Amino acid sequence: MIVVSRLNRTFTIALLLLCLWPGSSVRAEGVWQMGLFEGSTHLQYLYETNTASGYNDFNVDILSPGEVINVHVCGLRDTDNIRVQILNATGVGVYDSTAVGTICGSDMNTAFDPSVTNPRQYVAASAGAHVVRLFNESGTYLSRYDVTVTGSANELIDPREESGRVWSLFWRFNASTYAVENSTSANLYVVADGGFTGTYFVWRLDLNNFAGFVYSLTANDLGVNSPNAVGDVVAGISVPTQNNSVAPKYPIYLSYPEKSYPRPVGGVNVSGLSFVDSEGEDSGISPGTTSNIQDSGTFSFSTDLTTS
Repeated sequence: MIVVSRLNRTFTIALLLLCLWPGSSVRAEGVWQMGLFEGSTHLQYLYETNTASGYNDFNVDILSPGEVINVHVCGLRDTDNIRVQILNATGVGVYDSTAVGTICGSDMNTAFDPSVTNPRQYVAASAGAHVVRLFNESGTYLSRYDVTVTGSANELIDPREESGRVWSLFWRFNASTYAVENSTSANLYVVADGGFTGTYFVWRLDLNNFAGFVYSLTANDLGVNSPNAVGDVVAGISVPTQNNSVAPKYPIYLSYPEKSYPRPVGGVNVSGLSFVDSEGEDSGISPGTTSNIQDSGTFSFSTDLTTS
């Protein structure tokens, strides 16, 4: 389930998604992947990180020690002070810098020379998912943002390319309006459970002119929490945001993950199938004239499936 919160409504989308395989290997991701296309003026403004609510807590997959996290970011204007924090895979703070952004006027449609554009850079000492937090200390939103992983500190960075390194459990944006002119057709990628230990499915979420105004995106296997979850007595696909909550579960990448997520191979194995009715009989159900006698039973079996 993809759970979308828009202003005062929260709804789940049981999407017909595409299970995907890796594509080309390229590098960067950020505002370009979320809808800033060449020649356009509209944006999906990114809310600054909210550590209390958990939204826009970026995770950046570092696959090898020595890889460099490069961050280009600005607020609504180049005079906004932007704080960048990075935590390593064990949660230890390894980088903290506050400076004005300098790319608010950029169309993000050309390669950046790091020796000229001066990105915030951190050389990772270890592999694993690093947390990147972006704070606008002069406001709330980020109009330009790009997080790129490179092999060295002097490689060119092209915001139009995709790397599959950046993900979050909880994205939050402000498109300023419901108008189609401010919609996004971004493709996002959800890594879900594959049903067996150590296996996954990667699903593509095609937003296709999604006009969400103020909206957030999370992914889980339930939808909104009880009592309005799918399967509950009062289930529905749309509920008021007030008095309802969502539990993020699956990573949502800005492009197809470069990290290895093995897919399941083969089908489900089932053994030891049996049935016992409510009177302990295993030959079948025999409902008759006596109410509640042999009217129900339980099927039991063993399986190598690790999820329900």
